[in-house]
Amino acid sequence: MIQESPDSRLMVEGGPGTGKTATACARAIHLIKNHGMAPSALLVVSFTRIAVREIAERIGAALDDAKIKVVTLDALATYLSPDREDSESHDDSIGFLITLLPRCPALLPLRHVIVDEAHDVVGVRADLVEAMIQALPQACGVTIFADPAQSIYDFADRSRLPKPPLPVRLVEAGMAVRPLTVLYRTADPALTPVFERARPVVLSQSQTPAEKFTALSRLLRRAAPRLSRLPVADLAATKSLILYRYRVDVLAASTLLAQQGIGHSLRMSGLPAALPAWIALCLSRHQEPTIGRARFLASWDRCVAGTFHAAIAPDDAWELLHRAAPLAAEVSLPTLRSKLMQASPPLDLCQAQLGLAGPILGTIHASKGREADDVILALSETINSSFSNEECRILFVGATRAKKSLRILSLQPLRSQILPSGRIVYPGTWAEIGLDQDISPDGLVAFPAFATPEQVLDAQQTLARLPPVPHAITLDRFHNIIIDKQSVGTLSSYAVCDFDAALPRVADGVRQGAAWMMGVRSLVFDPTDHRSLHAPWNDSGFALAPIIVGGCDMRKKAETHSVDQST
Repeated sequence: MIQESPDSRLMVEGGPGTGKTATACARAIHLIKNHGMAPSALLVVSFTRIAVREIAERIGAALDDAKIKVVTLDALATYLSPDREDSESHDDSIGFLITLLPRCPALLPLRHVIVDEAHDVVGVRADLVEAMIQALPQACGVTIFADPAQSIYDFADRSRLPKPPLPVRLVEAGMAVRPLTVLYRTADPALTPVFERARPVVLSQSQTPAEKFTALSRLLRRAAPRLSRLPVADLAATKSLILYRYRVDVLAASTLLAQQGIGHSLRMSGLPAALPAWIALCLSRHQEPTIGRARFLASWDRCVAGTFHAAIAPDDAWELLHRAAPLAAEVSLPTLRSKLMQASPPLDLCQAQLGLAGPILGTIHASKGREADDVILALSETINSSFSNEECRILFVGATRAKKSLRILSLQPLRSQILPSGRIVYPGTWAEIGLDQDISPDGLVAFPAFATPEQVLDAQQTLARLPPVPHAITLDRFHNIIIDKQSVGTLSSYAVCDFDAALPRVADGVRQGAAWMMGVRSLVFDPTDHRSLHAPWNDSGFALAPIIVGGCDMRKKAETHSVDQST
């Protein structure tokens, strides 16, 4: 299918690890090298920003950094209508854009469109891709890459009358199908059956979802060693990927590892952007609107060099900042803040996940598209008739992240509720801490959280000096975050309001913290939005923030850090 004619329209289907993304890149490279297609005449669409960066880097490396347009689904709407203003919700705006596509000038120069991970495109975004393909010039080719067995975002389709999946619609419209059958992700004889035998079960039309889930569970237990509890002692120095179905189970596992002093990172929804600490360390006391290379490197030598925050070379750090917000030979700090404050900051300035070095804990949804040598998959012991086909696909996706080793962790899922804010709670008992808005600049570098700039500086320096291991956190009656008997900040009113709604008040007003600090990150903000910030943070807009994982706990103090070891 790589060498098919440029004007052909194909659906390429293949299971996990069969090289769909690699084939998509090879297809683009072939069209440009061997068919004389201008890079500007090729459009590549993928599901996530990480996939977009990977595709752009692969194609660019093979074509001497040729400028290929590689966009996410949401960026596709901007590409098709760059002057569009989102006066309505983003979904409503996409719906309106669909009606304009037959007259869209951006489609006219295109000679080929590649869509990767099409099985994950749902709702109005699927309608957009389908409408775009229909509106393309007749001579424009299309190559779609998909795997129906990995479609796990059905929940995101909120339409009352959901349509068939996008790949099904395109095939029904006459698009030819080409299969990818060679497995590249693993050659391990124990893992190969997971990839090859599980997929037909997931796609079966003759079994109920509960029957399929049971068959998948049995297949996985035969192929992988079974664990009755998380092997804490074996995880300290590994980069294992430990996958759970729900965020609450990730939090329980994180607490267990933190109790044992094992550093780890998290990959799940609701967490703040993983901006590295060196950004705030270098820029938090800089009060001018720009910074030059020499001054940045001097700040690096003073604040970062020789510490465990120096994860990259200072010259590389400067290049990343200058690429994000160039202003002649300097960096524009207002522009940099604006980009880093976005919901999706530039990937080059983000760490892959939030937390410390060590094993990665995550949900299956948040680890879609990732892989690891060693995977531990938490598998529920409870199977019932209410299971959906999507649950079977989620299990399949989790199991096929492994390249060398897969282990199955038997798990009784924890029961919890989710507030409208997205916060996990056990009503009257426990509430999650660590969501994106739980730490604000008002709680880190402002009055009344800290009475003087000197107190802020002391707290910021404490955060910078703490070694990269889990640190226990407690909360006092004023919701101050206490580490080693020192306050390093205060929880935001956003978090406190949730706690007041979910947890009972007690006589002395004290709520115990069952939480841990898992390193530090840079917090970026617009200083003009906050009136009580201390100098120099009232000008810089950068501060260090603790990475908090865990919860606010109403149990007795002796039980504050207890956790079911089987999780």
